[in-house]
Formats: sequence, C-alpha cells, structure tokens
Amino acid sequence: MLWHKSADAYEDPDEFRTYLNACIQAIRNVTFILQSQKSEIKDFESWYPKWQEVLKNDPIMRWCVDTRNKIVKSGELEKHSVAIVSYVVSYLEPPKYHFRINPFSSAVEIAQEVVVNHLKAKHRSHGLLKIEKRWVSKDFPDIELLEILAYAFSFLATLLADVEKMKGPILQQNTEGIEKNFNKSIKALKLNKIDLPLCMTSFEEIRTQWLKLPNLEPTQVLIENDKKPEPTKDKIIKRYGGLPTLTPTEKEIKSDLKKQALIFLKQAKKCLKKDKRLATVAFLVGEKNEATIIELRYENYEDKYLMWESVAKEVLKRRAVAIITIGEIWSAPVNPENLEMRPQDSPERKELINVSGLSKEGESFRISVPFYRRWGKIYFKEQVLEENPTLNYLIPIKKVWAKM
Repeated sequence: MLWHKSADAYEDPDEFRTYLNACIQAIRNVTFILQSQKSEIKDFESWYPKWQEVLKNDPIMRWCVDTRNKIVKSGELEKHSVAIVSYVVSYLEPPKYHFRINPFSSAVEIAQEVVVNHLKAKHRSHGLLKIEKRWVSKDFPDIELLEILAYAFSFLATLLADVEKMKGPILQQNTEGIEKNFNKSIKALKLNKIDLPLCMTSFEEIRTQWLKLPNLEPTQVLIENDKKPEPTKDKIIKRYGGLPTLTPTEKEIKSDLKKQALIFLKQAKKCLKKDKRLATVAFLVGEKNEATIIELRYENYEDKYLMWESVAKEVLKRRAVAIITIGEIWSAPVNPENLEMRPQDSPERKELINVSGLSKEGESFRISVPFYRRWGKIYFKEQVLEENPTLNYLIPIKKVWAKM
C-alpha cells in the first residue's frame, strides 16, 4: 500500500516525496473511478451528489482533490517540516523545543542542538530526549502529512462501503469543528464512529526516536510476548495456598474493576510472602472483559518511563478499556530541598505493594499496602484505598484513550 511505503521511506526525503505524491494521486483517483462505474451502481444519480456535497465541505478531502505534486516539490518539505524535541524526566508533560529542520538531519544532530543551546547543565546528565520528525505542508502546518492521508483513506473507505448500503453520508462534521481539531491533532478526529485504521494511528512511533542522556544513545523498551506457559491453577494452589476470595463486604462493591483488583492484591500478598519479591504486572481488560497479562521488566528510571509508553501501545493495539497494575514500589514524602529526589533515594523511603486501576470511562483508584522485611519474613500493614488518584505513570495510557 502506498501509504505504508511512504511511512517506510520517512527518513529518506526523496523517496518519501515519491511515494507521498503517488498516494495523493491514488486518493484523488478513487472518486474518478467511482464515477466511471456509475452505470453499474443503482440509484447513483440520487445517491452520489449527497457525498459530493460532503466531500466539497470537508477541508482535507477538498485539499486532496485540489492538490498537485507542487506541495511536495524540492524545498517544500524542508521549508515547512519540523522536529519536536521533548526533554523527559517524568510522566508529566515535558518541556518541548520546536525546530525547522533540514530533512537530512539525524536524530543525534538534532539532539546535540538541544543539549548545547537549550538544556541547563544540571539536566544534561540524566533523562531522555524524544525526537519526533514531522513532514508537513504549508497548507496544514500543524498536521503531519501522513496523518492527513490516513484521514482521507478512512473517509473514502466509508464512502465505498456505502455503495452497497446506499444510506448516504453518515459524516456530520462541520468545517469549524474539523479545523478546531486540526489545532490539536488529526488523530483526535474521527469519522462519525469509525476510527482511523490501527496501523495508521500508531504511526508516530515510526517517526520517533528516543535518546538517553548524557551520551545520546538510542534506546527503546519493547514488550515481548512471554511464550512460557502460564502456571496451572493446581500449581498456583500448591505453591501459594488456596486461591483468594472476596469477603461479604467486598462483594458489595459496585465496581467490577475494583473487585478484580482486590483479588489480585490478595494473590500479590501471597506471592510476596512466599517469593520475597513481586513482579510488576499489568492486566489489560478488553471490551468483552478478556484479559491480557503483561509482565514488565526495566533496569532504571528512564527504562521505566519507556516501558509505560510501550504498555500504552499495547492498550491501543488490543483496544483495552481498563488496566490494573500491580507491583512493589518505593514511597517517600516530598523533599522540599530536593524536589527531583526519587523515592528510592530518600532516607525516609518505605516499601509498598501498589495496585492501581484505571478505566477508559474515568474510574481511577489505588490500593496501597505498606510492608516491611524482618528476619527473612514479610509483614504487612493496613491497606489504604485512594479514590481518583493522579496515577502519573499511566498518563501515556490516558493519552491513548483520548485518541480512541
């Protein structure tokens, strides 16, 4: 498919332009071919003018029809394209630097510009730089070109699907609403209830590179499917004892997500007492209540950030509508004299089992169980339930749901 060939050629400006022009031409040809076959389509003369009106009023579709190869001729991409560099040290919105770039600049060259001219000296020794290249045109300077074409693809797919149904346009957006969304991202825009194709909405990762400070080494954390067979119920019972159940009071809880989290917490306590360690695990809950279990591994704080970015991609891939996370964490009060101190580095730190739940519909909670180790055994303190916590580490997942 020409769209995917354009994506594959993203780092080669000349090849990218070639496939992009071909992709635009193919999009423009769809309506030409459709009209050439009108004699084969029943009631075409009464059905198609309704779609023509929608096409005419949609700014992207009008742009695709009017566009010629001149929009991506030599120099056009270089003049308008940008690199967005984010300095990341937490899950909160990072500071960003926008540059007009030479399309041939590498991620390292762009990063060096940021480190030398923008980062404070104290920030150059740790953290991550996220380098995102974006090809844009002068007509839509705030939107990446392939995102525009992904929208056009979905629009035309909806049109062609209606050839048999003959229900007419179901797209009831208006120009003002669309252009308002353009200022955010084309990915925030949907055609009625029809999402953009998954392979197109996840395109951002293709044009993004992560570099680890201070040496600007490329880095990534990928979630690999664990091929080891899951332990059987009998093996779990043999190692950890009987399976956990809810108390009569807990059964009265209205939230199914919270009840499931409590079951997981009870099992986590059994595992920690037996194994003296607790793996970090995410349970992704699908629309039909199916669950995907992901064990998460990371070596340092930067990897931990990228790990949750990878989990967010799994949420999108699997169309998950809720997540429960379980793991050991360090907790410590904020040090007003050193706001950047991480909990694990604080002399006042303490260990917790942390179980958090978050749903696409907005339910949010955290259950914390402090514990301490003594004479080779684990001792638990009273658990604490917090409603509607911030859960900063799940911000990447919140961003994904905002686009779904």
